[in-house]
Amino acid sequence: MTFLNPNLANTYVDDTVGWATGHNKEAVAGTLRHQLKKMVHWCKTNKIKINADKTHVIFNEYNPADKIECGNTTIKTIESIRYLGDDEEQCSYARQCE
Repeated sequence: MTFLNPNLANTYVDDTVGWATGHNKEAVAGTLRHQLKKMVHWCKTNKIKINADKTHVIFNEYNPADKIECGNTTIKTIESIRYLGDDEEQCSYARQCE
């Protein structure tokens, strides 16, 4: 049985946040692709569908062409995110660095 690494993912009722670090964007993207492959497998096993339209990746430098792909699942990049139930302002890495 394949499990998501609890050190690299927070899972809520219908909200999962995965993250990765690396020396460059390509290394981070590779780690995220590996995590996505495991997540897609887990979801298929448990009859859960990932809604790619509501799933995004955020890097510390925004490029609209960035994406993470695994089989038929493509996760597009976005400039900022909002966690479910969060009444605070949206989270944006670029905004935190200003």
